[in-house]
Amino acid sequence: MPRNASYSGSFDEMPLSVQRAASVPRDWYDQALCRNDNGFVKWAWIAEEKITYKLGTQRIKGHVLHDLALTVCAICPVQWECALGAIQADERAGVWGERVDRLKFIANSPAQAAEARAMGFTVQEAVQRIATGIS
Repeated sequence: MPRNASYSGSFDEMPLSVQRAASVPRDWYDQALCRNDNGFVKWAWIAEEKITYKLGTQRIKGHVLHDLALTVCAICPVQWECALGAIQADERAGVWGERVDRLKFIANSPAQAAEARAMGFTVQEAVQRIATGIS
């Protein structure tokens, strides 16, 4: 969980999604490029694609924010840890190295994903290769 998160109830009373997320090791978390932004960009990873956001004086569509997040994820040193953590925690929304709905390709093809990672591909490249059957 992020450091600033707090919860006053017991762990057993938390929603299952929160319990899953809390149980995934995140020793890599502080190295993520998205953790170093304090501006409006921080919304990029959790924006809903079909919603328009008012950020300061600007209106920005969610899909534009997602594209921004994906650009940052592609150069992030812990993108693989992020993607695999999202799969393990069964995240349902957001960008975790790739759009969460596209992480199914990595989850369903762990050997291909491990090979792509070992070859130095980004998470996004690995998803694209697996989705299109490129070996």
